[in-house]
Amino acid sequence: MAPVSYFRDMEASRKIGRPTIFKKGAMTAAERQRRRRRKLQKEKRAAEVQAKRERNQTNYAQYLRETEPQRRAQNVEFRRQLEEASRARLSRFPPLPNAGPADELARQIDEYMTHTGITLEDVRTALDHRFGPS
Repeated sequence: MAPVSYFRDMEASRKIGRPTIFKKGAMTAAERQRRRRRKLQKEKRAAEVQAKRERNQTNYAQYLRETEPQRRAQNVEFRRQLEEASRARLSRFPPLPNAGPADELARQIDEYMTHTGITLEDVRTALDHRFGPS
C-alpha cells in the first residue's frame, strides 16, 4: 500500500492554509470551549455592529429633520440662481427689474426668435392675423 498525502493530492482550489491534522476522536473540553468563545465573540460583534447601525440611522434621521428647512431654502435659492443664469445665457438683454408676466412672455418670444431666426415683423404679422390689426 502506497502512502497517501491528502493535502498534496488535493486540488489547488481546496488548499487553503495549512493542512488539517486529521484528528480522530471526540472534541476535548478545550476545543469545545474555544468554539463556544469564538461563537460568543461573533455574536457580540454582530450585536455591536447592529447597535451602531441603529444609532447612526436615528442620528441621521434627526439630522435630516433638523436641516430640512435650510436644505429646502438652499434648493430654492440654487434653482433661482440657475434660472437666472440660464436666462442671462439665452437672452440678448439683461433681466428687467420688477418684470411681470408680459415681460416674461416677451423674453420667451425673444429667446425663441433668437434660435429660429424669426423677425419681430413676422411676429407682429402673425399677431395681426390671429387677433386682427391693432
